Amino acid sequence: LVPLAPVADLKRGSSMWAHDNNQEPASRWLWQSGRDAWTAFAPNQASALEQAWATGGGVVRIDAERQVRVDTSGVPMRQERVDNPGRSRAVKRENGGAQEGKRPRLTPAAPSATADADGGSGGGVSPAASGPPLAWRLNRLGEQWSRVLPSSVNTDSVSLDELLSAGELEGATQLHLHNFLFDLDFVFETCPALGSFVASGGLVKVFHGDGRPPRSVAATTMPAAVECFEPPTEQFGTMHSKCIVVVRPSRLSVHVVTANFIFSDWHNKTNGVWSGSFPRLPPPPPPPAG
Repeated sequence: LVPLAPVADLKRGSSMWAHDNNQEPASRWLWQSGRDAWTAFAPNQASALEQAWATGGGVVRIDAERQVRVDTSGVPMRQERVDNPGRSRAVKRENGGAQEGKRPRLTPAAPSATADADGGSGGGVSPAASGPPLAWRLNRLGEQWSRVLPSSVNTDSVSLDELLSAGELEGATQLHLHNFLFDLDFVFETCPALGSFVASGGLVKVFHGDGRPPRSVAATTMPAAVECFEPPTEQFGTMHSKCIVVVRPSRLSVHVVTANFIFSDWHNKTNGVWSGSFPRLPPPPPPPAG
């Protein structure tokens, strides 16, 4: 059995698309989600499948419920339930490179040779091998949409738990969440790395515009770790900014989002994410003498 490390345990390089080997698999792994529909595996899952392929095959556990039988001899590969292997779906491996009728894959830059002094992956943004930085992405739609939409809709997408993974929070002292609507329990359940972040002394600051602090188990059981603020506005205004700010001693990582922090916005609607990293400016030079 080839184990798959949880997303939170994967080493992150300078790119949001980099995973345990700091490089996206050269091949594309998909499972059959409908009669003529195929859905791409998540990048960390594809990395584990490609590793198994390179070493002659094996059984890869991709999450708590599913595993994939990787075979290099030509035997059809299957994704099956761990508790009921009879329930399975076909799996295929496509060689790298854009295929006709499919959106071309973005190419991340080579990983940085040195890590940031305070940890983290640089905000999940890296320049492409050629062209502009890969700053804009779409959120990853829920699996239920794979039955009615082509798998390409989730190509190069990003999920909330990737934006708030252990790698993205490494070295951070504060996390600022800005939005209009909040379901903090959904955020903490979707992003398990947040629990470790606050347990190690990290502070989560919630800036909301809904007129009242978010009601959640997270806010009531960890009042010292989760602080809620409602920024002042004019009489008929409301705070509607939507972003994630990861605060480190030497750098800010910023993800500007168009989704509220609620389940339906991240799983059932197409929203955008812009990511950027901003190093701390050096202190100004001293004024000239005299």
